[in-house]
Amino acid sequence: MNGRTNYSKETKCAILRAVFHVINADNKITEEENKYFINLAMKYDNDPSIIDYALKTMNDDEMLRLLDDVSLQELGEILENAAKADGEISMIEMETIIGIKTSTPSAKQEMNKYDTLLRKYGIF
Repeated sequence: MNGRTNYSKETKCAILRAVFHVINADNKITEEENKYFINLAMKYDNDPSIIDYALKTMNDDEMLRLLDDVSLQELGEILENAAKADGEISMIEMETIIGIKTSTPSAKQEMNKYDTLLRKYGIF
């Protein structure tokens, strides 16, 4: 298992929410995926309320904003490890990982910068 533990509680909740989106993307959470999720939550904060906050209180916009505090490499590793906890990564899980990683505010800003350049040169 990976993942720094010195993030704010809110950022840890955002990571947990993102992990939940990935492991639930194929509408089935295996025992191994569930174990990964619970172990990560307990590693972040040995208080089950962190899961409640991540899944019931936090919304996706807040999640994406908070995920900007996590490097794309580390976020990718955490999400991929969650998806492959059961020994395989489904196509929908991989698409969900890519969707999350490209939807953070800084990722969108970076993509908009390239879109502007492409439009400027008539490529897009």
